[in-house]
Amino acid sequence: MPRGSFRRDERGQTLVIVGLTVMVLLGFLGLVADIAWYQVNLARVQRAADAGALAGVVYLPTNVSGAVTAAKNESMKNGFQDGVAGVSVTATPDANNDRILRVEVAAPVHTYFAQLLGFDTFGARRSARAGRTFARASRGRSCRRRHDCRRRLRRPPHPAVRPSSGLRAAVG
Repeated sequence: MPRGSFRRDERGQTLVIVGLTVMVLLGFLGLVADIAWYQVNLARVQRAADAGALAGVVYLPTNVSGAVTAAKNESMKNGFQDGVAGVSVTATPDANNDRILRVEVAAPVHTYFAQLLGFDTFGARRSARAGRTFARASRGRSCRRRHDCRRRLRRPPHPAVRPSSGLRAAVG
């Protein structure tokens, strides 16, 4: 077999390899775009859960139904309404502490490029807990009298720091 005919049979090989490589790279780029979109939506779901927990905890421990309603309404303001388009928002008080509210938001995240691989949606689920605490009186730590506060604010200088004797270093 002559050497020249062997080279003619390999023509176009680079074009096929480059074409396949570009297709694989575009596939990975699409998956990266879907994963980034998923991360953005996870942050949105977490924000809705945080907002719901903070809005509902102010009703605890006496008004549990008001806490659940407030949590669901605040999640709805953040774009996640319970029972619509596969979204689930649950708000429950903690079993051990009646001043803690746990809110869980679950929502489907629609994909773009992963649909080619058969993944239409990814499930996003995030939860948040908020607790209500009441201020207690401090035990002897507050300034009872004015001169006590002044005394605490004026601290003696560190032993290594000595007041200057009026001499200044020459700048030059």
